[in-house]
Amino acid sequence: MTPEERLDRIEDSIESLIKAQLQHELLLDRLMESQHQVWQSITRLSEAQRQLTEAQRQLTEAQQRSNGRLDVIEEKLQRLIETVDRFIQGQGRNGQ
Repeated sequence: MTPEERLDRIEDSIESLIKAQLQHELLLDRLMESQHQVWQSITRLSEAQRQLTEAQRQLTEAQQRSNGRLDVIEEKLQRLIETVDRFIQGQGRNGQ
């Protein structure tokens, strides 16, 4: 192999390495952009999870308050039923 051929071969190898390096840099840029997008998605999901947890906590508290009110209403309704029953039974005795 002549020195000129050897030089041409070295230049071709260097050009191939430069092309490969450029491709790797492009791929690395894409990877970094993808990583950035994934990080943004994770951040949004984390915030959504926090909001969901807060909403669930509020819903649980509201449900507990509603259950307490329902207990009170049920008690009052039972007393009303008992009162009406006594009234009706009293009317039946007095009306005969």
